Amino acid sequence: MSYADETSIPNPFEAEELGWVFASPEHDEALARMHFVIEGRQSCGILTGPPGSGKSRLFQKLLGDIRRTGRQGALIDLSGLNAARLLVRLDAALGLNGGLPADSLSLWDAVMNGIGGLDMAGLELVLLLDHGQHAHPDVWPLLDQLLTQGTHGLTILLASPQPPTGLFAEFVRRHGALRIELSRFSLPETARFIRAAFERVGADGTPFDSDAVRRIHELTRGEPRLVSRLCRVAMLAATADGATEIHASLVDAAAEEVLLVAT
Repeated sequence: MSYADETSIPNPFEAEELGWVFASPEHDEALARMHFVIEGRQSCGILTGPPGSGKSRLFQKLLGDIRRTGRQGALIDLSGLNAARLLVRLDAALGLNGGLPADSLSLWDAVMNGIGGLDMAGLELVLLLDHGQHAHPDVWPLLDQLLTQGTHGLTILLASPQPPTGLFAEFVRRHGALRIELSRFSLPETARFIRAAFERVGADGTPFDSDAVRRIHELTRGEPRLVSRLCRVAMLAATADGATEIHASLVDAAAEEVLLVAT
């Protein structure tokens, strides 16, 4: 059924609809390379790409894959975390202390013992650490100790929108992290992304004409998060106007509303 024939089809770009990962060839390749790091029991890998390119979504997808293979996995946002707070998060992720207060030394011992226990049981632990660029500098010596003093059953995958610098870069070099890069969508990928979003909610077509798709790509420069945001606002505007087709002029109006272009 085409989108124009089915008014009950939800806006596929609403926030609650975006828990899926668009399988562009580049995203599939990045996911495959992260699996390669894990299955090869390598110590470290780093996923880079511009803001909105889908790194956090890929980590969420990867976490599900990890758990389905019987490995232990944890996804932690490093934004604003220092070493002490990271230890608390690791302790909670491993289910070691039940959330009870503990000093940093006790938490460190618990985390190391927990990782060692998983290794003795033949289980691997994969830590997915997002937004590495926002971590406190003392996080990197802590992670270095985890990898050098721990066991061979630990893999750390990091994500950052730009190449690492400072202690972050030193950590990546020290552990020979495999670099995995994402880039923005090309115009054909932007078109496929929009089409796939509508297919996911049961529509056979899309209300965006080719000029509208081209304009979306130009305004967002192919950043998936911005593509979704602009499509969502354009869909809301079309619904309010009773329109079944979305043209470039409506996209421009929506872009002004979400401050993607100068007003």
